[in-house]
Amino acid sequence: MYMRTIFIIFAIILSGLPAFSDEIDGRILMGCEVTPQIDPDYIPLKDVKRSNNLIRLAGSPTLAKGMYINIKGRVTDENCTPIQNAFVRIWQTDSDGNYEGHYTKKSQWDVIDESYDKNFAYSGTAQTDNLGNFNFVTILPVIKDKNKAPHINFRVKHDDFEELQTMMFFNEHPKNIRDRSYLSVPRQKRDLIKASGSNINPGDITHGRTYEFNITLEGLNKYRRY
Repeated sequence: MYMRTIFIIFAIILSGLPAFSDEIDGRILMGCEVTPQIDPDYIPLKDVKRSNNLIRLAGSPTLAKGMYINIKGRVTDENCTPIQNAFVRIWQTDSDGNYEGHYTKKSQWDVIDESYDKNFAYSGTAQTDNLGNFNFVTILPVIKDKNKAPHINFRVKHDDFEELQTMMFFNEHPKNIRDRSYLSVPRQKRDLIKASGSNINPGDITHGRTYEFNITLEGLNKYRRY
């Protein structure tokens, strides 16, 4: 009777644990789903800048216009293993809703719009550390098109993985549901392209916001597995 009771208790405990199989790895235990591919809505005409600080150009004391935001995230493989030395590149619109290329002079007769923010970088690059972390300092992008939502274009490159192109949207923004790029991603995967934010200073929204955006590349890191 005693052994039977012990067996029943043990069976109950096991029933609450995940079933063990060859499929159990970080993808099930930690939910590292591959970030959806999204073609960019605009291709930069110039090389992406090398700095991860888009609001202050090298040597300039003046900051760009707009609401400052800090983007932080981690790049991992499908097994949730951090990917180090991945290049994360972004490009976006300024506080007037234009990409840098929109101001490019096409002839000697063109006059560059006075709204051009010469203190904004429009693009930037970060390299992940040994824990897969990256961050950018930029501004909240403005989108003038009523059928597009504010977003930031991302391109992630690493020699051991396929290049990823995607977009970062902002959680709960009302224009998301009208954006074709956003709607092109299956509903059950849209959380993977949205960044959650919080005020840097809870008492003053003018200090800017921090957004978290994690990225998972397709495949497994050939050097490390947990």
